[in-house]
Amino acid sequence: MRPSLSAAFVPALALAILPPARPAEGVRRPFTLDDEMRMRAIVDARISPDGERVAYVVSTPSLERNEHEGALYIVPTAGGAAVRAGETLRIFNTPAPAPRLKWAPDSREVGLLAFAGDRPQVFAVPVAGGASRAITDEGEGVVAFDWSPDGNRIAYLTRDPISAEEERRRRDRASVIHADAPAPPTRLVVRPLDTPDRRVLTPPSHYVDAFSWRPDGRAIAYSAAARSGFTAPYSSRIYTIDVEGGAPAPIVDRPGMNVSPQFSPDGRWIAYESNESGQFEIYVRPFPESGGKWQISTAGGTQVRWRRDRKELFYVAPDGRLMAASISTGPSGQTVTTAGVVPLFMTQFASGANIVAGISQYDVAANGRFLMNVSVDDAVSAPPITIVLNWQAAMKN
Repeated sequence: MRPSLSAAFVPALALAILPPARPAEGVRRPFTLDDEMRMRAIVDARISPDGERVAYVVSTPSLERNEHEGALYIVPTAGGAAVRAGETLRIFNTPAPAPRLKWAPDSREVGLLAFAGDRPQVFAVPVAGGASRAITDEGEGVVAFDWSPDGNRIAYLTRDPISAEEERRRRDRASVIHADAPAPPTRLVVRPLDTPDRRVLTPPSHYVDAFSWRPDGRAIAYSAAARSGFTAPYSSRIYTIDVEGGAPAPIVDRPGMNVSPQFSPDGRWIAYESNESGQFEIYVRPFPESGGKWQISTAGGTQVRWRRDRKELFYVAPDGRLMAASISTGPSGQTVTTAGVVPLFMTQFASGANIVAGISQYDVAANGRFLMNVSVDDAVSAPPITIVLNWQAAMKN
C-alpha cells in the first residue's frame, strides 16, 4: 500500500494510512495474522520549513524480523506521489519506530534517528536524493536532537558512557541487576556539522529530557530532573544555558512536572507545560529577564507550539481539541496578555502501540496550516470540521 497525503482547502492537512480494506457490508470473518501484517501506521510527520514538503515515517510489522520496521517518505504539500528516501537506513525502532524527524532549516535534508551498529545515531537524508550521512557517533547513542537555527550545528541528548563494570556485565550478559544503581545522566551536547568537536553543556546532575534552541542560536532552554527513574519527571525543572558554555540558569525552579520548553520565534519568551495548578497547563515566561509568569491555557493543555510570528500559541486540550491563544505583549514588552483562547477543531490523533510517547502528532507550517497524524476510522465517522476565520475580530463583538 502506498502512503498518501490528502489536503483540503482549509488551514489543515491530514495525513493517514488506511487499514486493510473492510469486507462487504454484512460479511464478517475472523481477524487473521495476515490482516495484522498488512496494517500500516504513520508514527511521525513534519512539514519542511519552506512549507513545500512533508516527511513522514510509516511503520510496518515484520513477522520475519519480529519487529516494526520504519520507512521514510517525502511528499509535496500540494499533493502528488510520495517518494521513499533513506532506504539504506534502519530507522530506530526500539520498541517501535521513533525517528524523531527534524527538517534542516534550509529544507534540503531531513534528520532522523537510525541505527549505526546497535545504537541510534543522527542521520541526515538529502531530499534531492543521494547517500544519507551520519552526523553523530556516540557510544551510548542519541535519544533526541535538533538542528541549530542556522543549520550549522546540532544539539542532541546522549547518556554518559557506562562504567567499566557495567560494560563487563553487558559483555558477559550477566543476570545481576543493581536495582538501586543510578543510570548515567542524559546530557545535552552541541557539535558543529563540519567537525567532530563536541561540547557537553549540562552538568551530570541534570537528566535532560527535552530542549529548544533560541532562534539566534546563542542559548538553549531545556527541562531536566535531578535523578533518573520512574519518578524523575515529577521533579523536573527548566533551565537555559549558553551554547558556548557556562552554568545553567533556572527559569522554572519549583517542585513538580515542568517540561517541554519552547522558545518564541523572537527569542524573548519561553512557553512550557507545568502541573503547578494540579493538572498540566501552558505557561509563558520572559527571557532573558526574570519576572512573572502567565497561564495561557484555561482548562489543561499539552503539546504547545508557537505560531511563526509569535502572535499565537497552539496547544492540545484534555478533550483532544486544538486550541489557539492570541498573544500580545504590554508596552514594556515584559508582560503578556491574551485576547482569549479559541478551540479550532478536534484533533483525532492516531493512537496505538506504534505511537511513541513524546513524539508530537501535529505540526504547524510557516503559513499557519496544520499537519496532523489522525486516526482514519475516527476521521471517517467524525462530524464535519468548522473552520473559523478572523476569530480575533469576532471575539471583540
